[in-house]
Amino acid sequence: MCSRSGITLIASGQATYRKYLSDLLKSECGFAEVIERTSFDQALKALEDRSDITLASLDLSPPIAQHEANLRHLRTRFCQVRIAVLASSDDRIDILGALQAGAHAYIPKSLGKLELLEAFRMIRQDDIFVPVSMSMLPPKSEASRTSVGPELNKSYAELTRRQKDVFMLIKSGMRNKDIARSLNLTENTVKVHAYALYRKLGISKRKELMESMLALKH
Repeated sequence: MCSRSGITLIASGQATYRKYLSDLLKSECGFAEVIERTSFDQALKALEDRSDITLASLDLSPPIAQHEANLRHLRTRFCQVRIAVLASSDDRIDILGALQAGAHAYIPKSLGKLELLEAFRMIRQDDIFVPVSMSMLPPKSEASRTSVGPELNKSYAELTRRQKDVFMLIKSGMRNKDIARSLNLTENTVKVHAYALYRKLGISKRKELMESMLALKH
């Protein structure tokens, strides 16, 4: 069971799912109060009215790209609130888009009870949660890989600071488990950062990353 205390907000237009999640968070995660709303606009109003909300779970319809501006607004306006995206999609593009927009968790609505409890446990411990499917990289064709040279250097320059940290530790030969320990992250979070930098560099596995490093000038 999660530690007790805290005020959480759930925004979902699906009454049955909203009630299920609300009951779970109260009975199994011990939240002191669960505020229920049916839309993003109502959730925004609740966050403006209640400064004691510590977690907001938002049911967003795919594609998540259409909600990224709203997520960024929430992260900027309510920086003290942990944000979890609830979605019917487990597409990697949707997951990555939500995380890059500032969400602390991406929770497919297909998750079972035990997985949901683990997700919210991680969120409350200031960790990032993504579904297991995120760690499985999709195959890339030869034609889709970024060529070495100026384009690769430009892609590297566009990586976030944390992605560059992960990049350099992969370069040193460290495993995900060791990188996680070194950067004080979970292994799942390291996989998310690795996946993001793989996409930006146009590669799909570590062997290609190591080969590409020879052409980088940084």
